[in-house]
Amino acid sequence: LSQKAVVERSALPLAVANGANEPIARLSYLESLHYQRLWTGACHVIEGAGHAPFLQRPERFNQLAGRFMAHLAGLEVMEPRTILGATA
Repeated sequence: LSQKAVVERSALPLAVANGANEPIARLSYLESLHYQRLWTGACHVIEGAGHAPFLQRPERFNQLAGRFMAHLAGLEVMEPRTILGATA
């Protein structure tokens, strides 16, 4: 599967966090994807960071990651075959 197909079909929540000055990935493209389960319904942009916000703004990145993990902790565990919408 392509990365695009995974985010569009994944039954797992996804968190997307990028630096505002990302030099490689186009943020407008990432925001235009049709995510099946995008956490908070939005891609997160971290000001003052580029391609590695976890290194450049670790306090902000870790805050987002912590909120996402807390969200995940409250979810029901899924069977592996249901993660990408498989019905086997």
